[in-house]
Amino acid sequence: MEMDGMEDIIQDFLMDATEMLDELDQSFVELEGTPRDMDLLNKVFRAMHTIKGSAGFLGFDQVIVISHESENILNLLRQEKMEITPVVMDGLLKSLDLLKLLISNMKNKDDTKVDIEDVDTTLKAIVKSCEEGSEAKEAGTTSVEVQGGEADVKPQEAEASPPADEEPTIKKEKSKAKSKDADTEASEKKAAKKAKTKKEKEADTVPKLGEILVEEKVVSEEDMEDVLAEQNSALKLGEELLQKNMIQEK
Repeated sequence: MEMDGMEDIIQDFLMDATEMLDELDQSFVELEGTPRDMDLLNKVFRAMHTIKGSAGFLGFDQVIVISHESENILNLLRQEKMEITPVVMDGLLKSLDLLKLLISNMKNKDDTKVDIEDVDTTLKAIVKSCEEGSEAKEAGTTSVEVQGGEADVKPQEAEASPPADEEPTIKKEKSKAKSKDADTEASEKKAAKKAKTKKEKEADTVPKLGEILVEEKVVSEEDMEDVLAEQNSALKLGEELLQKNMIQEK
């Protein structure tokens, strides 16, 4: 009687597990299209948790192992500690196919040995990589890629900084540019000052030259006033006086 009761429980489990796995199959398809649907994620998580719990009660070790690792991944997804990437979804679908095979074999009383190691390793690698990524980067979402059976964590990328060995060169170039600008500015100021000084000297020389010419009676005072009104250069002043025949012989 006790054995018959246990057999009934096992058959109920196999029937319920088959239905839940079929629903999970459809839910995973929906999850690929809406990866951030929390209601759907919670529904999938509860189904996998139920399969694991029932298998644990009945002692179906292989079902326990695969459903447990799948549950861990689903828990990370609903906690938003992991993104649903093609690699993650591929791992979940492989676990689903393996669970279907294990349940089917039990229903058909097929004792064929099923190797779960590859799928188990892949699922554990995904979970481990996410945990390591969380430790390396406390904030942010972690993406996971699996290469050769091992998961590669890809945390959100930070803004790239220039390599350390390039920083001195950059600073040196900036310093050179500033120095060059300062030298150019100093040269321009010096040239402007020189030109201004020359102009002031010329402006000062013109009236003095005119005074001398008038005092020496080389040019009349009236003629000098007319020429000074037109000229601001001592050289041009002399040329103008000669051209106008204003210079008188002593």
